[in-house]
Amino acid sequence: MSDAAKVTSLDDLARFRAAVIKALDELRLSISEAESEVGRVRGWVERDQSLYWQTQHRKAQEHVATCKSALFRKQMVTSSKDQKPSVVDEKKALERAHARLALCEQKRAAVKKWSIQITREEILFKAGLAPLSALVDRELPHAVTLLARMLEHLDAYMKLKVPDLSKLYDGGADAAVADMRRRGDSIRAMLGTAAAGDAGAERDGAAPEGGGESPQGGASGSQAEPSEADR
Repeated sequence: MSDAAKVTSLDDLARFRAAVIKALDELRLSISEAESEVGRVRGWVERDQSLYWQTQHRKAQEHVATCKSALFRKQMVTSSKDQKPSVVDEKKALERAHARLALCEQKRAAVKKWSIQITREEILFKAGLAPLSALVDRELPHAVTLLARMLEHLDAYMKLKVPDLSKLYDGGADAAVADMRRRGDSIRAMLGTAAAGDAGAERDGAAPEGGGESPQGGASGSQAEPSEADR
């Protein structure tokens, strides 16, 4: 299967890039909202609920102590007929205070348990979200950059001017070939002239060594041969 892409419209490619950018922004927003929600729930459990039930537990303890004191005082009271007053209401209030204290203790234990559990769940959530985060942080931005470069190069390619082949067919090619031939002849002539000059310089430099003249030879060589009339 070929890796080449068949691009028929730059507008479609630009729209696809815009869709990728939109999807990238939406994914970033979704990931941010999900992480914020997890952090908000963890903070609600670890801070808000922990502080709330600690306060309620302290108040429940104080209420139990108050109910016990009220019951004790009521039991110590005696009427003129040596009859003790009814303590039914005080006992019921004390029972309700104990029930509230037990509930507060249960809630505090649950908050402690869920604080540990939600921290573990947050770690698992971020681990599961890591591939999507990598896609959003690296791969999709890289794809957007590649699409932008692709659009730039394709647009530059589309703006290239097509050569007029009719001019080449009508004689433009022959003129170009003739011009190249003239240039080649000029270069060869220049090279030939330079080579001849170098050869002459070599001969001039070699003459004193191989053909030196003697004093006598030089003189005899300078005399002209006698003519036929002189003989």
